[in-house]
Amino acid sequence: MLAASNSKSGVEKDAKEKLIELFDGKLEKLNDFDIYKLNIRKTSKKEIKEDKETEHFSLVGGILVVTIQAIKINIVNNKIKLTSYHEGKTEDFPLFEKIFLDNKFLINNNKISEKDLLKLIFFYLNSYWTAVSVVKASKYLK
Repeated sequence: MLAASNSKSGVEKDAKEKLIELFDGKLEKLNDFDIYKLNIRKTSKKEIKEDKETEHFSLVGGILVVTIQAIKINIVNNKIKLTSYHEGKTEDFPLFEKIFLDNKFLINNNKISEKDLLKLIFFYLNSYWTAVSVVKASKYLK
């Protein structure tokens, strides 16, 4: 299920509409189910500054970053309520919830497919990386 918007509320509205369409009449089966929101954005100036100030390890792995946000679905009175496990700006997400689209990946790929996004979620869910590692897409998407 893909939703695209420049605003958080727009993505949430699209997601709810698609869930209703896909699970019409069976919404209660989604209660306490998790979905994952991926946000693709440019690496922020704040992240780059923090990376330069850190001496012992890197915090940035590319010019673009994909953040993964787990969201719990709650069904109340046959209405969908989406609750994020992590609130705040995506630049403040922990390192293990970020995947950097590094130059090696971007040179060989001029787009990221839905299949690639699903692979990234699989690797995230199955703990392929640690909390302090910089995750680069080129390592996981061949």
